[in-house]
Amino acid sequence: MHDVPFMALQTSDGNWLVRDENPAIALAPSATILVRYALGRPASSQQQHYCFGYNSVGDDALTYAEHEAQEIAKLVGGQAWTGALATDQFLRYAHDARIIHIASHCVYDAQQPLNSHLILGNETLSAQTIMDHVQIDTDLVVLSACVSGRSFVAVSDDQYGLQRAFLYAGTRSLLCSLWNASDVAALFVMDRFYRQLQAGVRIALALKHAVIAVRDLTRVDIIKQFQIWQLPTSAIPFELDGQHNDSPLADPRFWAGFMVIGKA
Repeated sequence: MHDVPFMALQTSDGNWLVRDENPAIALAPSATILVRYALGRPASSQQQHYCFGYNSVGDDALTYAEHEAQEIAKLVGGQAWTGALATDQFLRYAHDARIIHIASHCVYDAQQPLNSHLILGNETLSAQTIMDHVQIDTDLVVLSACVSGRSFVAVSDDQYGLQRAFLYAGTRSLLCSLWNASDVAALFVMDRFYRQLQAGVRIALALKHAVIAVRDLTRVDIIKQFQIWQLPTSAIPFELDGQHNDSPLADPRFWAGFMVIGKA
């Protein structure tokens, strides 16, 4: 059940479960963690919003992770760190944040789940490091990174991975991803999500509105937004989805992997 992509489910009439008239979806790795680390705590007293991004290098390099971190920082009035020193900056400043946004590659280790890690610059940020050395008082951590929501489920039904690590470290809510998503789709989901947050919408509802908006984006919408971001429109990978010509990001693989864990 922990790996069920609830955001991708459809109702008996063939419509998406995620639609305007339906409730938002929020998950919890366990009732104990939910009560102890999320529901049982008041809102954070911190005020800073910090964003960290790293495209990585080589054949698997992302295109928009660093741009995403910079754009989100602009939206929320926060500060962005990108490039080679992003992990160092995270370890230095994370304790002082109300919202943390990380856009990067993620590696899930099914054999040693606490070795699952985010690739942030010259260093990696593992679940074990977070549990051992990071103390945060955040309302929200966003992991805009592939498979950042995957966890190893023990016989006791306890989950081990990055999501548990960040909840253990002190965040009340976590937004992460169950699977690999294109960084174009992630860029749009995160942009729409934070615009909802800035309008005062609660976290789970903000994600619901964001994925509905991204699902409905047309090619013209995407091109216009790239022009606003001053990104080359020639790099837009429309060929990712040949089945939805009018809405290139309509397929659930682009948006349904994103989920909210913890306080909604």
